[in-house]
Amino acid sequence: MKRKFRLVVFLFMSCIGFFNPIYAQSQPDAGSNKVQHSIPPENPTRDLKIQQIYDLLESQLKAWNQGDMKGYMQGYWNSDSLQFITAKGITMGYETVLANYSKSFSTRELMGNLNFEITKLNFLDNNYLLAQVVGTWKVQTANKTSNGTFSLIIKFFGNTPKIIIDHTF
Repeated sequence: MKRKFRLVVFLFMSCIGFFNPIYAQSQPDAGSNKVQHSIPPENPTRDLKIQQIYDLLESQLKAWNQGDMKGYMQGYWNSDSLQFITAKGITMGYETVLANYSKSFSTRELMGNLNFEITKLNFLDNNYLLAQVVGTWKVQTANKTSNGTFSLIIKFFGNTPKIIIDHTF
């Protein structure tokens, strides 16, 4: 019975990432656009890739909050194969995603202030070239607050990470 209990506990902890060496949690730095994270130093390559992902997300956050839609879109893969998935369906292609963002957020006031919290970062391969980032987002405008959840698939092209799939709800 003890053995079965230990196995269940181990499986549960593995599922939530407790024993996963390529798992990271983060907390936003209160009052700033900087995403903070706490990761034990284990692997210099992995740590560099994680920092590059956080730098990508921080640059997107900064661009959005400055009203710079094109700067925000620099975090996405500039390809017809980019996928943006919402409750409304799947949008394919960088230019289409940019056009949709530009239409929905045509002014600085409509863009509001973006914040997000990264709750999980998993590498999907052993070479640290493909990662999933999960978190929550919130956009505050003068008239309303919108929020939801996202899951990003980020791929490294050389040393440059880009979002190739964005699930936002």
